Amino acid sequence: MNKTLWIALLSVAVAGSGYLALAGQGRPAEQPRQAPPPQAMQGFQHELPEPDMDKVAYAIGRSIGSEVREMFDRYEFELDQQQLTSGLNSALADEESEMSEQEIQMTLMGFQQKVMQKEQEIREREAAEAEARNEAFLEQHREQEGVEVTASGLQYRIIEQGEGDKPQPSDQVTVHYTGRLTDGEVFDDSRRRGEPATFVLDQVIPGWTEGMQLIGEGGRIELAIPARLAYGAQGRHPVIPPHSVLLFEVELIDVESRPEQPAQPQFPTQPPQPGQPGQPAPPPQPERLPQ
Repeated sequence: MNKTLWIALLSVAVAGSGYLALAGQGRPAEQPRQAPPPQAMQGFQHELPEPDMDKVAYAIGRSIGSEVREMFDRYEFELDQQQLTSGLNSALADEESEMSEQEIQMTLMGFQQKVMQKEQEIREREAAEAEARNEAFLEQHREQEGVEVTASGLQYRIIEQGEGDKPQPSDQVTVHYTGRLTDGEVFDDSRRRGEPATFVLDQVIPGWTEGMQLIGEGGRIELAIPARLAYGAQGRHPVIPPHSVLLFEVELIDVESRPEQPAQPQFPTQPPQPGQPGQPAPPPQPERLPQ
């Protein structure tokens, strides 16, 4: 359900009582709808027709109904449409409520708690399914010709060993790479961006730090990185789902030992380790993702 409308509906229902502090812990994958900035609306002010208020009323009712239905479907709740319309009609007609304000607030608080419990159950189920799916992929992938597995579980295949020096974790590397999910979807490609990426090796995800030390300058390698060596249960919204195995083909163009002015970290940026401060790395800018 759209979080903005969900909060708006409950805010109206509980009369601004402040009981919505927990709403922010709900479903994180969807982004609130945002109204266009005023300057964007200025060009349309003289083009939009006078609204038909009957249609406005229907549109509002349709929007609310769709959001409520989607929420009840997601959490597998049974929706009593008669009770819903009865409450809505009663409020619109300014009739006396069948429930006290306190009863309404307590009812909605209990419902909100139930929604959060259901959301947690769904997320745990989806996480378990993703983990099982990706583990099965890794089991099959490791059987492919030329694939080796390190002690950490990183899977790799060397395409070209390269004749130059192998990088150390503190070295700065310049690479071209393509990153894919296990379904084949390309989530990042330096060649499509038209420029290689440069970063210090120990500033990226552990699977990259380990894998790039296996080849020399001028080499090429394929990496299958388990989620625990990439972005783990957190993922990297919106391009990488939680618990994702990441597949990379990387060309090591240049190695610079201990640069005096290290390049700013680029994707794939290292996520914060459990128990350490820091925020998740921001997702790649849209213009840098494949079109």
